[in-house]
Amino acid sequence: MLLDGMIVFSVALLVTLFKLHNDSVDDVRAFWNGTLIPGKSTEILLGLLFGFILALMVTSRRFNLYSPKMITSFLKEQQLSLQACFISSLLLTGSLYLIKAEDIPRSIVIGTLGLSTIALSLRRMVQRLSMYRHFERGIGTRNVLIVGTGPEAQALRHHLESIRHLGYTFKGFIDHRGVDSSLSSTTKDSNIVGTFDTLFKQARKLFIDEIFFTTPPERGVVKVVLEQARHYGVNLRIVPDMYDGLAWNSAVEYIGQFPTIPLHCNRIPEVALLLKRGIDIIFSILAVIVLSPVLR
Repeated sequence: MLLDGMIVFSVALLVTLFKLHNDSVDDVRAFWNGTLIPGKSTEILLGLLFGFILALMVTSRRFNLYSPKMITSFLKEQQLSLQACFISSLLLTGSLYLIKAEDIPRSIVIGTLGLSTIALSLRRMVQRLSMYRHFERGIGTRNVLIVGTGPEAQALRHHLESIRHLGYTFKGFIDHRGVDSSLSSTTKDSNIVGTFDTLFKQARKLFIDEIFFTTPPERGVVKVVLEQARHYGVNLRIVPDMYDGLAWNSAVEYIGQFPTIPLHCNRIPEVALLLKRGIDIIFSILAVIVLSPVLR
């Protein structure tokens, strides 16, 4: 947040200096002293600038752009960054309109907003690439335990290890035989670091940051584990039932506030219907032309 504020302030300062450098001395003096509030134009400018920075920080935080975990994709992050800048820009321009700041050059406002948007997007891109490089070296990753040993657990482990830029380091499986009684043949004993009864003992021993549940536990079990996770300061995630792999490639879609996993969606053949409609119209026109002597 501090870095974003410094970037926006630096951009505004550079744009203002460039504007004043290219204007005449009288224009510079008129702009600096201003007619907005006699003798206080500089304070108004700084107030508007810091208001824009504050709005940008609040909006970016609302969009989880300052989260240390980059769960969203690069394109999604850039989209949210553009949205945050756009919303903050609307607030700034609205403030300029309400206070009737005629003496503030629009070129400075537009230049600051445009260059700030570009600079913040580049900053997030560089930060993400730097974090990816650290994750590849195992720096700054989050240690993970997976509760379960079935196909979902194996698929999750493969996913975390194959996509290193997610920032997770797999530390082992927790055998939960009460729910997942069938061990996968590909699971080696060395990968099973403990049982469900020793879950948080192993979590402390292995410095675990997050625990993933891939087995469908009972509600009472989830409540107990959740209380312990809060006590030990460990994040807890539950992977929804993938139905033996049927939903592995399906994205979670929200119907209102309810997450759903679409297993099949019937697609409407728009192109085929359009071609059919065109052929119907052409044949209808030809039929009318051919039968026009008879219809008379």
